[in-house]
Amino acid sequence: MLNLQAAVSERILFNKNLKGPDSFRISVNQGNSGVQRDFTLVEQVENILGVHEYTGHGVRKYGDHNKTHYMAYDLQVDHPSWQKCTPVFRGDIMRRYRHTVTEENPDYYYKVYDKFLKYWYK
Repeated sequence: MLNLQAAVSERILFNKNLKGPDSFRISVNQGNSGVQRDFTLVEQVENILGVHEYTGHGVRKYGDHNKTHYMAYDLQVDHPSWQKCTPVFRGDIMRRYRHTVTEENPDYYYKVYDKFLKYWYK
């Protein structure tokens, strides 16, 4: 696990100048069975913690409070790490994304639906 932490830390450091005005904490609920599946590849850890949580929620302040949580998912799909994530991971993220975006901005979801269709895992 130490090598995984070092690799993720190294990849996230390139964003060290992206600091939001407020400090924030990223937590992982290890009781969730999806955590073990989500954190099996360095790219998936980078995609969730570095892109979605750190950049999306921490730096850009996307979230449920301002109905922009779906934009953190957009960042994930557009990030280079996404292409190296497993189909199961991408399908799970797409299910989360669909639930979030159809509540926050359904018109946007239907506009970009084709972009995400190829990542569904059935």
